Amino acid sequence: MNITEEKRAPATTSETTNDSVEILAQTDDLWKVKIQFPYPEATDQDVIDRIRQVKEDIARQYEVPSELLEFRELLGKTRTDQGIAATVILGKITVGQGKPEIRLHPQETPRGELIQDMIAELDIYYLDERKQVITSRRIEWELKKHNISPGLVDMQAITKALEKTIRRKSFVKKLVIARGRLPSIGQDAELEYTFYTDPKSAESLEEYRIGRKVRARDVICQKSPPKRGKESGCDVRGIKIPPIGGLDFDLVAGEGTKLSIDENRLTALRDGVPVMTRTTRQIYTLAGTRRVPQKITVGVKTLVELNAEDIISIAIDESIEVTGNLKEGTRIETSGELFLGGNVEKDSSLNAKDNVYIEGLVKGGEINSDSSVFTSKSVRNATVAAGDDVTVGGTVENSKLSACNVSAHEIIGSQVQAGQKVQITKVGNNSMGRRTTIRIGREDFYTRKIEADKEVINNLKENLERINTLFGKDVLENIGGGNQQQILVGFIKELHRRGHSDLGESTIRSFKQLLSSINPLQDVIGEKSEQLNNLEKKASDENSRKPVIVVREKILDPIEVSIKDKIVTIQPTKSASALSLTKDGKIKSHDLPNPKKRRGQPGVSSVGEKPQKKK
Repeated sequence: MNITEEKRAPATTSETTNDSVEILAQTDDLWKVKIQFPYPEATDQDVIDRIRQVKEDIARQYEVPSELLEFRELLGKTRTDQGIAATVILGKITVGQGKPEIRLHPQETPRGELIQDMIAELDIYYLDERKQVITSRRIEWELKKHNISPGLVDMQAITKALEKTIRRKSFVKKLVIARGRLPSIGQDAELEYTFYTDPKSAESLEEYRIGRKVRARDVICQKSPPKRGKESGCDVRGIKIPPIGGLDFDLVAGEGTKLSIDENRLTALRDGVPVMTRTTRQIYTLAGTRRVPQKITVGVKTLVELNAEDIISIAIDESIEVTGNLKEGTRIETSGELFLGGNVEKDSSLNAKDNVYIEGLVKGGEINSDSSVFTSKSVRNATVAAGDDVTVGGTVENSKLSACNVSAHEIIGSQVQAGQKVQITKVGNNSMGRRTTIRIGREDFYTRKIEADKEVINNLKENLERINTLFGKDVLENIGGGNQQQILVGFIKELHRRGHSDLGESTIRSFKQLLSSINPLQDVIGEKSEQLNNLEKKASDENSRKPVIVVREKILDPIEVSIKDKIVTIQPTKSASALSLTKDGKIKSHDLPNPKKRRGQPGVSSVGEKPQKKK
């Protein structure tokens, strides 16, 4: 208690029972009092009676009702020649006064919806606005005025609060006196599909590759519509609230599929590989925010099946399945998925917008995917980069891996760049002593990818601008699928007018190819810009998990680790361990449970059942 000595009351005995009481200090509502008790004769009852007498003396002297004074605190006791001297604080009870008030508040469902008038709160005071002592009758009148349903009112809580308020001449605020009943929430819509969507759900890449294919007239998706809840609720006024329906999403037919009349079934119109894209939205729940599907689009891309012996260089939009081992120097580019049943030889270059799956060895070359790269065997003397995951079932040696998440059985003498997580069974240096380095951190990873994408977009825009300069500034705005020939004819006439009348067929053919490339270039720029936007969002996502490196078995040799620009050399270990960044910015290592208890190789899960369900 804080009682200023400036308001110290003079020691007095004239108004007290005897000279054994001294008021040391006083404010408007507090008194610091020293009371002398005979020792050892004073009993607990004597102490209580003595404090009561002191309260009456103070009430009389300072003109305060004694029932508004209460014992607050014992500051200390000391021995004296007369017995014991105790210093106590006595305080004045603040009389509560005000109009009883009932407030209604909303309540949130477990899924995040806000329902109004579900909670009633009450403020009551010892004296009402007319300075009358509060009564239960007055509170009942307030409940009736606000139409609060009697069956939902907690009368026991009101009675206890009323007794406390009158006894202490105080007040009670924000007392919950009634709660409504939340309606039940129905089941969300589900999508059942008959193809694999995640390589980790299959026992092998071969099984996954087979499970990805569909044929014309196959039913590839079946949506179960959302269901409403079964039980109604009510607010504090007893007004009925109907059950809440489950969350829904739109099922959309992409290229190569057909949607049924009820919009719940998708059928393949051709043989190929299904492609699923999801548009999500964020909802707020009691457990936090989560993203739920808003639109799911499923299409079927044509699958081009090729023999590795027939390929030197190919660039197509369709997904590709290649049987056999690639020849050295092979170039493959696709806007879809790439399935490779054999080995990747040195100097090869594989580029895919979607996932890349390799069942054989990677003996060299470069492999790039905007999505993920999965290989069931080893990678040597190669560069592998992906936007999402790189998963290697075997050993990575003398290679460079780059992805948001990297998983491998063993890494030897290689460089790893990851944005979020690295999982390895074993890690060490190669026979020549080349050290393995692992860099991990969202900022560094995404910064490099963002810079690379910006460079690609700038190069594409420069190519587009050169075409625009050649044909005229209005060409980019006006060109469409049906007017290319018209623009070409007008351009040739303009060249003739300028004196260029000796145009050959090859020159005219080149002009036509340039015009034909405008729309594809614009589409690619749009796609790359959207991809860049998504990368920038991921880079700024503060809710992302902390970067971590997991070594499931042991570290064979010293390795260099960098997490968010903190660089350390990790010494060999004989057990599984995890490396992460502490709150103070230091890299720490801690042991993990015995990895022998784990089953399966990295990137390969238990049996994946089909059909699968996804919300």
